[in-house]
Amino acid sequence: MRMSSALYLFIALLAMPAAATAGDESLKQQVEKVAAAYADSFNKQNGAGIAALTHPAA
Repeated sequence: MRMSSALYLFIALLAMPAAATAGDESLKQQVEKVAAAYADSFNKQNGAGIAALTHPAA
Protein backbone atom coordinates (compact mmCIF):
# COMPACT_ATOMS: atom_id res chain seq x y z
CA MET A 1 0.00 0.00 0.00
CA ARG A 2 2.77 2.45 0.89
CA MET A 3 4.68 1.60 -2.27
CA SER A 4 1.62 2.25 -4.45
CA SER A 5 1.14 5.72 -2.92
CA ALA A 6 4.74 6.61 -3.60
CA LEU A 7 4.42 5.23 -7.14
CA TYR A 8 1.31 7.34 -7.81
CA LEU A 9 3.14 10.45 -6.61
CA PHE A 10 6.14 9.64 -8.80
CA ILE A 11 3.93 9.14 -11.86
CA ALA A 12 2.11 12.41 -11.18
CA LEU A 13 5.41 14.26 -11.04
CA LEU A 14 6.52 12.69 -14.30
CA ALA A 15 3.30 13.78 -15.95
CA MET A 16 4.26 17.42 -15.45
CA PRO A 17 5.72 18.95 -18.61
CA ALA A 18 9.49 19.11 -18.54
CA ALA A 19 9.71 22.52 -20.19
CA ALA A 20 7.48 24.85 -18.20
CA THR A 21 6.82 28.37 -19.40
CA ALA A 22 7.76 31.35 -17.23
CA GLY A 23 4.21 31.68 -15.87
CA ASP A 24 4.06 27.99 -15.00
CA GLU A 25 7.41 28.05 -13.18
CA SER A 26 5.88 29.24 -9.91
CA LEU A 27 3.19 26.58 -10.14
CA LYS A 28 5.85 23.95 -10.75
CA GLN A 29 7.77 25.15 -7.69
CA GLN A 30 4.61 24.98 -5.57
CA VAL A 31 3.88 21.43 -6.73
CA GLU A 32 7.46 20.38 -6.03
CA LYS A 33 7.24 21.92 -2.55
CA VAL A 34 4.05 20.00 -1.76
CA ALA A 35 5.51 16.80 -3.22
CA ALA A 36 8.63 17.16 -1.07
CA ALA A 37 6.52 17.77 2.04
CA TYR A 38 4.39 14.73 1.20
CA ALA A 39 7.45 12.53 0.68
CA ASP A 40 8.98 13.74 3.95
CA SER A 41 5.78 13.06 5.91
CA PHE A 42 5.35 9.71 4.16
CA ASN A 43 8.88 8.60 4.98
CA LYS A 44 8.44 9.60 8.62
CA GLN A 45 5.05 7.81 8.65
CA ASN A 46 3.47 11.07 9.76
CA GLY A 47 -0.23 10.78 8.97
CA ALA A 48 -1.00 14.17 10.48
CA GLY A 49 1.53 15.80 8.17
CA ILE A 50 -0.04 14.21 5.11
CA ALA A 51 -3.52 15.18 6.31
CA ALA A 52 -2.34 18.76 6.76
CA LEU A 53 -1.34 18.85 3.10
CA THR A 54 -4.81 17.83 1.96
CA HIS A 55 -6.71 19.97 4.48
CA PRO A 56 -4.57 23.07 5.23
CA ALA A 57 -7.36 24.75 7.23
CA ALA A 58 -7.65 21.79 9.61
